[in-house]
Amino acid sequence: MFKHILLPTDGSELSAAAIQQGIRFAKSIGTKVTGLCVMPLQHPFFYETEIPMEALEQAAQRCKELGEKYLAAIGKEAREAGVACSFGFPF
Repeated sequence: MFKHILLPTDGSELSAAAIQQGIRFAKSIGTKVTGLCVMPLQHPFFYETEIPMEALEQAAQRCKELGEKYLAAIGKEAREAGVACSFGFPF
């Protein structure tokens, strides 16, 4: 019935538990998983306050690093379970 399972994560303990269950389920039915991590869009303006571009770039880099860390955890779990895994990078 299922051919592909999407496993979103926000890095929380609850996400980690859901990922473990999702991978266990994927293995039991012989399907693959895709890990997905979405971060909020950083707006370059807040009312009339200017935010330095450097601060925005640092925030974006931090989001990217966190996303990669969270997705790596999914990849590790999937490899250990012998489940094919790919990643969604919306940034």
